Amino acid sequence: MGQRADTDRILTIPNVISFLRIALIPVFVLLIVDRSTTFAGLVLFILVVATDWVDGAVARATGQGVAHGDAPGMRARGHGPFTR
Repeated sequence: MGQRADTDRILTIPNVISFLRIALIPVFVLLIVDRSTTFAGLVLFILVVATDWVDGAVARATGQGVAHGDAPGMRARGHGPFTR
């Protein structure tokens, strides 16, 4: 598949996408709590969920995935050490 990219870097394209997704949380909350902008909040939510797939695809395509497993992702999917 190609050589693995330098995984010690923090500022990679997948990480930037993830950081943007985290930064959009307050915007989502503000949109979702106001009835007149709830639909916009839901649209933003759908776009943010899609970026999760995008950053994973970019990470795999560029070899920028983590070498030791995706611990936060594993916990989110119910496979981590603190899940039942």
